[in-house]
Amino acid sequence: MNRSRNRLLCLALAAAWLPTAASADETPAIHNVVTVTEQRCQGPAILQWAVHPRRRQAQESGSLALGDTGYRVDLSALAPFREWTLMERLHDGSRGVDDSYALFSRDGSGPIEAAYVITRLPEDLRDNELALRQVVAIQQGNTGDGKASFIEADTPFGRGLEMVVGGRVGSTCYPTARFLYATAEAPSIGISRFVVRNDDLIEYSLVMSWPDGVGQGAIIEQAQRRMDGFQRGLAAADPR
Repeated sequence: MNRSRNRLLCLALAAAWLPTAASADETPAIHNVVTVTEQRCQGPAILQWAVHPRRRQAQESGSLALGDTGYRVDLSALAPFREWTLMERLHDGSRGVDDSYALFSRDGSGPIEAAYVITRLPEDLRDNELALRQVVAIQQGNTGDGKASFIEADTPFGRGLEMVVGGRVGSTCYPTARFLYATAEAPSIGISRFVVRNDDLIEYSLVMSWPDGVGQGAIIEQAQRRMDGFQRGLAAADPR
C-alpha cells in the first residue's frame, strides 16, 4: 500500500471516531442554558448572563439540577420551549428571602416569559395557609392597575393556588417584580400557580398572547392547559 493510500485510510479511521452532527431525534432538549450574572430591576433594566458550566450536559441529558435547591428542570418535558434560553439564578436575596429561579426567554435578551421560582420560606411562614395568604397579598401588591383572580388548583406537589391576570406580559425581572401589561394592540394573559412543599414555596408562571376572537373563558382554559404541561417540567431532584 503506498503512502497516499495509507494517509487516506488513517483519515477515514479518524473520521469514524469523530462525533457526528445530531440527527432530528437528537435535537438538544433546549436551545441554550445559561447562568445569570446580573439582573437589575431598578432604573434601566439589566440582564446579563454567561454560558452555564453544565450546558452541554443539560442539553444531552434533558435535565438540569438547580444547584442545591433540591429541584431539577426536566427539559425533556418542555417541548414548547425547545428554541428558548433557560437562565438559572440561585439564592437571590433581593426580596429579603432566599429565591432561586429557572427563567425562560425566547432569545436570552428579550423579556422573561416563563419561570419557576423556589423560595425558602422563613420559619414563621412554614404553614400552607399562612404562606398562600402571603402570596395573595404580595401578588395583589404587584398588580398595580391590573387585577388578579385566585382559585385553588392542582400542582405536581399537591393542592395549591392559581392566579390569572389579564394583560400581563413578561419583563426583565418577571415574575417577582411589579407586573407589566400589554398594549391594546397585543393582548395577553398571565397565569401562575403556587404550592408549598416542605419548607419551600414553589411558583410556576408564564404569559401567553390572547388571539383576536378568543373569549375570556376560552383563553383561560388555554392558559390552564399550557400551565398543566409547563408545571410538569419542575421535579424534585430526589423523588423519594
